[in-house]
Amino acid sequence: MARKKKIEEPKVETVQETPKGDIHASGIQNIGYQGSVTVKVMHGNKVVKTREYHNSGMPQLFKFLCAALAGNYSEALRPCKIKLFYYPDESETMPPAFNWTNAFLGDASIQPKAVTPFIVYDSTPVMRKVKDAEAAAAGEDSYYYTTTFHFRIPFTLISDTIIHMIGFFPNNVYAGTEVDAAAYYLFTTEDGQEWAPIELDDVVGNFSIVVDWTMAIMNKPVTLVTEE
Repeated sequence: MARKKKIEEPKVETVQETPKGDIHASGIQNIGYQGSVTVKVMHGNKVVKTREYHNSGMPQLFKFLCAALAGNYSEALRPCKIKLFYYPDESETMPPAFNWTNAFLGDASIQPKAVTPFIVYDSTPVMRKVKDAEAAAAGEDSYYYTTTFHFRIPFTLISDTIIHMIGFFPNNVYAGTEVDAAAYYLFTTEDGQEWAPIELDDVVGNFSIVVDWTMAIMNKPVTLVTEE
């Protein structure tokens, strides 16, 4: 009688699934935002003080951009207003530990106080095509785009002589919703470790504050974590 052949069980390969909420995609080119702010204190037509610094965007800005990319342009979410603030006690929070959301949702007695009302830009925003300097140095053609908003605040709308920060807000903002800024800028020392507020004590008479807020949109290599 012939012996039965031994039938080998097929090998089963175990595949470990990635849990939802931890889907990784490395090296994706994602749209990134970089902002720069130039602030000038003007006495008549003379520039008395100038500050320039970079800033980061907030969730409301990214919500507006993503909605527009999806074909749902929202005028209500479009950034178009600024507001200036001072800190009643700046020692409560030093710049490295500053968080805009926490600052406006924390203890009311130490929340930033308004120096101006909401100010809408006073001229049509200007869009420019800008060449990437690093790419140009490497012999590559790489461009990105910027939009600059111009604001002028007359002294009649400025209620305090010290300014610690500026918030950039969507069109639908109103008093009490300052936590929903699209972006913000802090007046600090160059290393960002200490406050260096704008002080207007030495400016008298007919002065104004001019703010040029430039928003740049470009590609940046990032690692994404998608939450579902």
